[in-house]
Amino acid sequence: MKKVLCLMLSILICFGLSLTAFALPQADPADKFYDYAGLVATTDEMLLQEELQRLSATYGMDVAAVIMDDNEGYTSYEYADDFYDYNGFAADGVLLLINMDDREVYISTCGETIRYFTDGIIDDITYMLVEPLSNGDYAGAVSMFVLLAEQVLQDSPRGESSSVSTAPPPIYDAPVEHHRIDWAGLLGTSVIVASVFGGIVVAVMAFLHNKLPNKTQSTFHYVSGGDIHLTKKRDIFLTSNIKKTKIQQNSGSRSGGGSAGRSHSHSTMHHSSSGRMHGGGGRKF
Repeated sequence: MKKVLCLMLSILICFGLSLTAFALPQADPADKFYDYAGLVATTDEMLLQEELQRLSATYGMDVAAVIMDDNEGYTSYEYADDFYDYNGFAADGVLLLINMDDREVYISTCGETIRYFTDGIIDDITYMLVEPLSNGDYAGAVSMFVLLAEQVLQDSPRGESSSVSTAPPPIYDAPVEHHRIDWAGLLGTSVIVASVFGGIVVAVMAFLHNKLPNKTQSTFHYVSGGDIHLTKKRDIFLTSNIKKTKIQQNSGSRSGGGSAGRSHSHSTMHHSSSGRMHGGGGRKF
């Protein structure tokens, strides 16, 4: 009886794992770039495919990127981990997930890449990806990820310590946006207010002038046709600053937006549904 129960339990577990696997898209691990949301042009998709394949071949570990707009009920880290585990990727690898359903960007690491992409480095990369993602430049975000990932893999692994957590990997808020002042709109509003106020003053002066005994000249004599005309209109755009920042290689973090300064020498790991160990972290955009 016990053998029968054990067999049934094993079947149920295998069935549950198969449901997990088939709930996600089935992908060819050789491709490396998967745009299930259709947000990247075909030409850009081919270039990104080549770059990710080149990076994977150069460093002997899978480097992949996924864009999706249906999370199938998964969190970002569950989707990223399971996509990697159940689609036959290498034991060592890193996967970028752009989750349009939840507006989150997440990085999942596995095997040796956990030592390269530490908590702080993952935090730095996702921080820098927020701007292109927020602007709708998805191909640019993946291209930036390729450049940053290569920069990380060129250096020695910085993961000097690690720990296993039962808590979900962190998903931080997007960095606080410092809104640019709309000087053109502000100037336009000021002109309108000044014109209205000036009109009132002119009208009052005209009224008072008409009450004077000697009224040889009306105030409206100085205003062509009795109307006030704006002869020139300009839209003023004050420059915005774009900063290019190299990934920090010290113990501090430039995370912002809700992060508590994750370590650049520590990797926090967790178990995925397949039982494999993964590192990772993400951020909203």
